[in-house]
Amino acid sequence: MNSPLPFMSDEEILLLVKPLTQKAAIMRWFRNNGFPDVKAKPNGLPLIFRSAFDAAPAAANSDSHAQASAQPNVLEFRLRYGNKAKPQHQKK
Repeated sequence: MNSPLPFMSDEEILLLVKPLTQKAAIMRWFRNNGFPDVKAKPNGLPLIFRSAFDAAPAAANSDSHAQASAQPNVLEFRLRYGNKAKPQHQKK
């Protein structure tokens, strides 16, 4: 009988946080979604135990939340930089 490993595989983690690919961004995603004390494996990906993942809030287990959090915050960008655009020089 094959019993699952006590921790999530790299493939499972990458599938969960898709479209994120940078290891620092993946670590940040887990820290922001209910895993504040997550440790990194030697390859840079987070070490997530299945029992901790199963007990995590529903937001961390939601695929739709993973894709929504990976989108840029356009409203915040416009509020911060919207009126600071450099004026374009006109050609004479």
